[in-house]
Amino acid sequence: MLYYRKLSKNKGIEISSRNNFKSNIFDLNCSINKKQSHAGFHFFIAIFTWIFEFNIYDVRHWDYENNCWEVYIECESDVESKVKKASVDEHENNRGIGA
Repeated sequence: MLYYRKLSKNKGIEISSRNNFKSNIFDLNCSINKKQSHAGFHFFIAIFTWIFEFNIYDVRHWDYENNCWEVYIECESDVESKVKKASVDEHENNRGIGA
């Protein structure tokens, strides 16, 4: 079972449980991370064959070179339109059209 919900623009919550026959008898891990991809609070517990996880984390990725969150610019349509226009112009120039 997996539950995911976006809490805000950059935060998400994830809850999961599953059965894992290769798990240890007991395992527990709790951590808080910052300045890394998917930073936040992470909780993990395994009892016999059952695993339970709870995470509240940042959905962004960390840019290690610039020591900040990565920023994505949504300009795919502009790039695609420029590529399409360039290929049409090149095709027309090869045929001798539009000169």
